[in-house]
Amino acid sequence: MLIYDVGMHNGDDTEYYLLKGAAVVGIEANPALLPELRRRFAGDISAHRLTLVDKAVGSEEKPVPFYVDPGKARQSSMVRNRAGFSEIEVQSVRLSSLMQVYGLPAFAKIDVESMDGAVLDDLDRSGMVPPHLSVEVHTFEIFFRLYAMGFTQFRLINCRRVRELFKNHPVSTLDGTVVPHDFPHHSSGPFGDDLPQPWQTLEQVCAQWISRESLSGRGWYDVHATSRRT
Repeated sequence: MLIYDVGMHNGDDTEYYLLKGAAVVGIEANPALLPELRRRFAGDISAHRLTLVDKAVGSEEKPVPFYVDPGKARQSSMVRNRAGFSEIEVQSVRLSSLMQVYGLPAFAKIDVESMDGAVLDDLDRSGMVPPHLSVEVHTFEIFFRLYAMGFTQFRLINCRRVRELFKNHPVSTLDGTVVPHDFPHHSSGPFGDDLPQPWQTLEQVCAQWISRESLSGRGWYDVHATSRRT
């Protein structure tokens, strides 16, 4: 199984994917995070279980402005949407180009701080669409965009509650074993068969989005989408 972690941050999601036994392509543009990622996953990189790509993912392939919070170096974005961020330059690449090099994944987690729509547009135009992905939700538009790409089943997850909901959570590995795993705060949490929530139709997930705070509380939300019948 091949998984893409698009926006690795500190690598907690990559650790989970590697625990499952997957090969991972991890992508992180923030230069402040890269040394620790290389140290944390040195063995997996050496063993070719993890390919670390130190670039931004966007709609173009060229050097682009990148904005980092000087006080909290882990906060960054390709979009200058917060006051006080410092501007640096990083290399941008299309996610479809990486998939042409490393292969189409079974699952892709996409968390690229306000560039998610551009990344989905690139995948749609190129035809490089994984059968299963997750992406952060900010507006209704994302559900209809995913539906237009061929995704028909959805799950909405409050990522603020991941550590609470998925503590000592059973994780199915590719060799058939089940191991417990604590999902840390700010990780994206489980996916696929590790995620117990039922799949929903477009209409159902839109209704859940409208009532998300009363149903699941305040927080930031990811939508999981699949094109496979469940």
